[in-house]
Amino acid sequence: MDFPIIALLTDFGERDGFVGVIKGVMLCKLDAPAPMVDISHQVEPQNIRQALWILENALPYFPPKTVFVCIVDPGVGTTEQAALLCHWPQQEQIFIGPDNGLLTPVYEAVGADLQVFDIRAAELYKDDQLSLHGRSQTFHGRDVYAPIAALAANALFTGSLEVFLQQFGPPLSRFEQIARQPATLELESQTLNCQGEIVYCDHYGNLITNIPHVWLPVGSRLSISIGDRAPFTCPFLPAYADNETTQPHPATVIAVPSSGGTVELSVFRGNAGQTLKASPAEPIRIQILP
Repeated sequence: MDFPIIALLTDFGERDGFVGVIKGVMLCKLDAPAPMVDISHQVEPQNIRQALWILENALPYFPPKTVFVCIVDPGVGTTEQAALLCHWPQQEQIFIGPDNGLLTPVYEAVGADLQVFDIRAAELYKDDQLSLHGRSQTFHGRDVYAPIAALAANALFTGSLEVFLQQFGPPLSRFEQIARQPATLELESQTLNCQGEIVYCDHYGNLITNIPHVWLPVGSRLSISIGDRAPFTCPFLPAYADNETTQPHPATVIAVPSSGGTVELSVFRGNAGQTLKASPAEPIRIQILP
């Protein structure tokens, strides 16, 4: 029988012990051998869009019977915000987290097949049977999401998921989603123009856009504008280190195909975000130069 996996994504950091505590809670309730994988705990505090991007790029690389626990929750404890469990039947995957738009990539990837439940409908939630010492209004990761994740993993392991889900009542038809502007490609006066936005700045300072890299031929030269700043030119190269051998000034900005399939701005052995003084959510326009 396949073992379930529990994958964790939070903004808890590593200093305060919160991650260890939620893992301890799950271990107390797990009947199944379920390895735990840390996707990231270094999401900027309360940055839902950053967590959304990380989740979106992690999704394709996890097997069936993965239980995703996603906790970036500025609205923790408020009565207006639901606590969600989503089930993707085709992959037998579970997604657990707050109803604040963090799970938007799951809604977009799965579509109508996704079953979305409000955890708060379960009797074990109402009677505080989930938590070990009562439910805190400021730490649902420990007292709501972690125990539910463990129980879902048990249900996956024993083949009783359908019965487990029945306790949450009928699936929801409405849940919070974050609207995202798709990239666009236009032909103006025989010139290709791409418009999109910077969606992420990684640990190295690389600026990742939502513009598909297949829209641009590798080896071309690009004119790039970020926000309302003046455009600059840079090459579109296959890899970071190509800048060291092909450019007279290796510290200059280049564009490369990102591992997630979009255009990425980089400085070899440097930091593109600092060099360009740019950050996520800024619009970007790319024109292919003749």
